[in-house]
Amino acid sequence: MFLTMQFTQKGHIHIYYEEISKHSELPAYPAPAATDLILITIEDTGIGITNENLKIIPGDFRQAEEQDNRRFEGIGIGLSLAKSIIEQHNGDIWITSIIDKGIRIFITMPKAHDSLI
Repeated sequence: MFLTMQFTQKGHIHIYYEEISKHSELPAYPAPAATDLILITIEDTGIGITNENLKIIPGDFRQAEEQDNRRFEGIGIGLSLAKSIIEQHNGDIWITSIIDKGIRIFITMPKAHDSLI
C-alpha cells in the first residue's frame, strides 16, 4: 500500500497492526469478528471527511471536495481501489472521521493459518 501525506500537512499519520480473535469487538464496527482477523488501523490528523461525504468517498473518481478550487489534488480513486483489493481478499474497510481532526481507516483481512500454507 502506498502512503501519501497529501491531506496531512502537519501532525501525523500512524499505522497500527494487530491480530483480532474470532468474536472480538471491532472498533467503530457494528458486529464482532466472525473469524480470526488482522486489523490494520491508519490514523491521520488531516482535514477529515464529513459524514455525508463518507458515503460517497469509496466511489470511483470521487473526493470530499469536488469543486474546481479544492485545496488538494488527486483524482479520487485511492480509497475505491483499496476497497476493491481488500474485498477481493475477503477483507473489509470502514472509515471514521472528525472534520479538521483527521480520519481513521480500519481494514480487516482474514488471518492466514499455518495449516493453509
